[in-house]
Amino acid sequence: MHKIISSVALAGMVALSLVACSTPSAPDCDVTPSGPASSKIAVSGAADAEPTVTIPSPLDTTETQRTVVTEGDGEVVEPGMYVTTNFVLYNAATGDRIDGSKDFSSSGEFPFVVDGSRILSGIVKIVQCSTVGSRVVGIVPPADAFGKDGPNFGVGATDSLVFVFDIKKVEASEPSAAPVELPTPAEWTQNVPTVDLGGDVPVVTLPATDPPAELELLVIKAGDGDLVTDTSTVTVDYQGTSWDTGEIFDQSYTRGEPSTFPATGVIKGFAAAMVGQKAGATVLVTIPPQYAYGTDPNAHDLGGQTLVFLIQIRKVS
Repeated sequence: MHKIISSVALAGMVALSLVACSTPSAPDCDVTPSGPASSKIAVSGAADAEPTVTIPSPLDTTETQRTVVTEGDGEVVEPGMYVTTNFVLYNAATGDRIDGSKDFSSSGEFPFVVDGSRILSGIVKIVQCSTVGSRVVGIVPPADAFGKDGPNFGVGATDSLVFVFDIKKVEASEPSAAPVELPTPAEWTQNVPTVDLGGDVPVVTLPATDPPAELELLVIKAGDGDLVTDTSTVTVDYQGTSWDTGEIFDQSYTRGEPSTFPATGVIKGFAAAMVGQKAGATVLVTIPPQYAYGTDPNAHDLGGQTLVFLIQIRKVS
């Protein structure tokens, strides 16, 4: 349910030319090769700053391609490792910047496990076999990204994506997460949207009022299955709407399958709506900015916005 990649953090700039390099790899590391599309993307900028990226738009590919801009001399990123990066993301069809680090400093680095079941497979293909200290650029087709769900992220269904990653460090496994403290939602009784669950895709209609200022929850249907705890993994269908724009910004229903993730691995308001419910429950939650993507509208494209999520909990493990 998370955004493409959460925004991270930016700093000063100097020119570097794009150089296609081979990267040392572990014996069993499957290196994604450079190709005609990735080699056309010009990347310049200092190592610890957001790069300038020039894409000969429209640019397209049918398979993920990866070109090394600068090669680091650190440890090799292997599948299953926990890698920390700074990044920037563009729509290859339009050349528009979609997402990325707000500041290419340690305060906003983006860590993730190199595992295609937990993050886009195209991202895995770009970063695996890279070395710490490297800057790599990759172009990813819809099949290795969001597929037909691309339009929910402001990306056309046939648009490829361009990522530039700075590989900062790597660890053999994901560090143990500290316990997450979740807010307690109040019962949602006023200015509640109407919900129509009769079709393949639910319809949530927001009232013409200001959004609630607090985290509030309506239980549409109670579940009778396993209980969601802060250590559970959940499988859910969901639809997210911005109260500020009235637009759906993300949902699982159009993908045709639910999403699975750790119950506390999402924004706090979403997690708080699930923990304490049981499998089979359907809930509607209104999430103020402080429990969503923050109050700063410049930090994230959903920053400062109140979000409404319809959540159907399919499975708990």
